[in-house]
Amino acid sequence: MLPAKGGVRRKYGGSTTRHGFRKGDLVKSPKGVSYVSGDTERQVSVSDANWKRLGQIASSKVQLIRRSNGLIVT
Repeated sequence: MLPAKGGVRRKYGGSTTRHGFRKGDLVKSPKGVSYVSGDTERQVSVSDANWKRLGQIASSKVQLIRRSNGLIVT
């Protein structure tokens, strides 16, 4: 991830977004059960288990199933 002008990077991952989600959260959306992969001002990006983006969904249509705890299980 490249820094913006001034060398400041966007927050990524652990911080809760303005919609109350964070990257990696398991959510229920109109596209099915998926993971949060990012956000915009009004929408949440959701991806499948392989991190292929399914689309950008209005945050009001996305429901949290399980909070990401940041652990990687192999």
